[in-house]
Amino acid sequence: MDHDGLVAFALYPNGELKIRGLCVAASGVNDGATIKLAQCDGSRVERWSLYFGEFCVGANGGDRRQAFCMAPGVFEGVFAPVRLHQFNHDASNLKWDLTP
Repeated sequence: MDHDGLVAFALYPNGELKIRGLCVAASGVNDGATIKLAQCDGSRVERWSLYFGEFCVGANGGDRRQAFCMAPGVFEGVFAPVRLHQFNHDASNLKWDLTP
């Protein structure tokens, strides 16, 4: 944990998004898929890219239209489970503020 309860993460050139040594893995590459931490196995559901402030998985050959992105949800002042939604660089609800 970082200060103020924030969690540190690292996005590696091979697309692995890691938190505390575990990979952020999607349960699938589809709308509504959930996110979990898991041992890294090199599968495509662990290969992330950062586009326009969005963490996305499933961009086939770099085609962002096929990507699904993590949507941070806030429910009654606390974070709800993170789910994937279709890539849309105009959707503010898909943006992650990475400023320290």
